[in-house]
Amino acid sequence: EPMLLVSSDNGKTWKGPIAAVPKNQRGGWTEEFDVAELANGDLLCVFRRESDAKRWQGVLTKTDDTWVPGPVGPSGLPHSGQPELLATKEGPVLHVATSGVHWTDDAGKSWHKLNVPGTAYYPRSVQAKDGTIFIFGHIGGDNAYGSVDQSVVMDSFKLVE
Repeated sequence: EPMLLVSSDNGKTWKGPIAAVPKNQRGGWTEEFDVAELANGDLLCVFRRESDAKRWQGVLTKTDDTWVPGPVGPSGLPHSGQPELLATKEGPVLHVATSGVHWTDDAGKSWHKLNVPGTAYYPRSVQAKDGTIFIFGHIGGDNAYGSVDQSVVMDSFKLVE
């Protein structure tokens, strides 16, 4: 089941696990999900399920010193591999994937595609102080080592403020 461990002191101590989906929706999830903290302290989550190719999403509401999962449902995002979310300094949260980069500024109620290419496999993203977003991924997918080019590649762009 998707669970979170959280730290409020830069990783010195940890708390959890905290369920990322409500009790009545447990079962059938993969280990592949990601979270991004929203401006109000809530957490937007995007998940993969075992049984379908949809992207699922939910919001965990900040309550005292923990988070409470709300209902989880289909997101409308296209299928891809491991979900990757990035909360940007400009405000929107990005969903970074091989199928494209999408953004939301309303906690996932609507997603909009950016005019940037999809990423390499298993993307990881970070935003630098100057606003540049760097996305790292690898070529070769799930192929066995040595069977194809398995290089790590990087893309970068900035959001227009």
